[in-house]
Amino acid sequence: MPKDGLDDRWFGLDGTIGKAARTLAWHDFRADRGGRACGPQSDALLTCPLRPDPGWLPKYASYRRRLPDRRIQAREPHRGSL
Repeated sequence: MPKDGLDDRWFGLDGTIGKAARTLAWHDFRADRGGRACGPQSDALLTCPLRPDPGWLPKYASYRRRLPDRRIQAREPHRGSL
C-alpha cells in the first residue's frame, strides 16, 4: 500500500456467452492524498462450467506502474569573465 493511500477508480462489464460468464474491468489507481497517478490495470475473467461441479476460470491481469517524473533540468554552462 502506498504511503499516500490508494484510490481505485474502476469500470467493469459483465455478461454471458452461452453457459460461460465473462468479466472485463479497467482500473485507474491514484494516491488518496495528492491524486498522483499510480498506474492502470486491466482484467479479464472467463468462467466456464465443465461438469455439474467443477468449473474452469482463466484470469488475466495487466498492471502498468507509472513512475514519478525524474527528469533532470539542464543547466546553462557558466560563462563568467576571468
